[in-house]
Parts: sequence; structure tokens; C-alpha cells
Amino acid sequence: MPTNLVLCVKNAVDAATMSASPTMLSTMPPSNVQIPARGRVARSSGTAAQQINFTWAGQGYYLNFLTLMRHNLESGATWRVQLFSDLAWTTQIYDSGTVAAYDYATLGDLDFGVDPLGSGVFDSFLGQKFSVVYFTRVLALSGRVTITDVGNSAGYVEASRLFAGDYAELLFNPSSASMAWEDNTEQSRAAGGSLRSDAGVAYRKMGFAVDFLDASQRAQFADMYRYAGKRQDVFVSLYPGAGGEKERDYTMLAKFAGAMPDLVVTADKFGLLRTQLNLEET
Repeated sequence: MPTNLVLCVKNAVDAATMSASPTMLSTMPPSNVQIPARGRVARSSGTAAQQINFTWAGQGYYLNFLTLMRHNLESGATWRVQLFSDLAWTTQIYDSGTVAAYDYATLGDLDFGVDPLGSGVFDSFLGQKFSVVYFTRVLALSGRVTITDVGNSAGYVEASRLFAGDYAELLFNPSSASMAWEDNTEQSRAAGGSLRSDAGVAYRKMGFAVDFLDASQRAQFADMYRYAGKRQDVFVSLYPGAGGEKERDYTMLAKFAGAMPDLVVTADKFGLLRTQLNLEET
């Protein structure tokens, strides 16, 4: 289980062949989880347990985490992640077991007198729910995600993005980190002086000052910056595995924003570099 900031810029699922059981809606197929756009979701035809299967047709990928992003699962929903070393989903090399899709709010997270016991940690989070598992690195040729939410109030389950890959974990955490909710709402003044708002969408921005990047990770981070650029969505989490609102707030799919990160040699005799990560939620 990682404890420092993790970053993954290559989604192995994007190269996979997708299928589902039961069959998902034809207009919202499982392949939609390979598309970064929020509006392109994969949706079940009911509330029966839903399997999403993926395979790479003989090409294996190293994985050490998998996340299901922007889904509509509700408190009490479960999910299971299985990975296999063959194409036919028979030789299992990882099994998360059936676990809660996301955390219940802890006593410290609850707004007493307002939130009932059993509230989910995402109940006040503008719908950007995600589920994630971390595991020992494996070479997988196929995988399966099983989602169970038979009481879902929408009458179906859906998700926007399935992201799995081989993350890089910083040896030393950032010396500072920022997180802000941005809002592209446009405002103007009425003739009478009232401030009017043309409502837009809210999204997160994060910044990480990495002042102690070990030289052993220089080539890895340089390759990730080149591969992702501003083009690819990336997975980032500052507090992986911490659970609760802390992990929720600092985990997202994002793109590099503004100037691309530099790799600055700060004290070569100590083998350290410096870099700055600026990301915006996709």
C-alpha cells in the first residue's frame, strides 16, 4: 500500500477490449469507460450485479492499482476487482474480495444533527464519487470489475472512467500542497447593483511543490511528463489509502495545467531534484 503521493499517466484500460455481463445499454457500452469525457458513461440496464470485463489480447500490462471514477454507486454498494494472468479470466493473480465501494463517513467527518450514521464520505461531494484499490504489482492479461448496488435509487449503475496502471510513488512527499475548488461561473452586475451569476461547473485544482525528488526517479518522471503532456488524463493521489475525506479531497483524474513541470537540479551532490506539479481535474 502506498503512503506518499502517487502519479500514473498511462491508463492500461484504454488499450483493452471491453465486454460486460449482463449486457449494458447499447448507447452506453462498457467501452465508454475508456473515454475521458465525463458525459460518456457506461450504464447498466438494471440493478443486477454488473460485471465489466477487459482483456489485452495477449499483451500483458503491469498494474498496481485500479480506480472506477465518477460513478453513481450509493452507500452500501460493493465492488470486486479481479486480475488474471491469462486471456480467459481463469488464472487469478489478484482478488480484492467483495468490499465497500467507498468509505462510510467517520464520526469525525459527520455533521452531527444533520448527517445520519451510515452516511457515505461522498454524500456532500458534488457527485464526483470514485472507488480505488491498491495492490502488489502484477502482470495481468485480463481483468474483471464486479459492481453490486441492487438498491440504487436511479435503477441502474453507471461510471464514466475506469483507470488502471503502474503508478510511481514519490520517495519523499511534497514539501507543500494546495487544493482549491475552481468555478467557471460568470458574474456581472445588474443595473441596480445586484451581483448576478451565470452558473458554471466546479472543479479542483492542485499544486504540489516537490522539493526532494530522488535522482533515481528522474528518468521515470521525465518520461511521464513527455508521455502525458497536457494531452492525457492522469491519476494522482496525495494520501493514497488514507480513507475518509482526506483521501477523497486529494484524489482525482486530472491533466497537467499551465507550464509543464520542470526538473530542476538543486543539489546534485545529494542526488536531489526539484519539480512542481500543477494539475486541473478532468
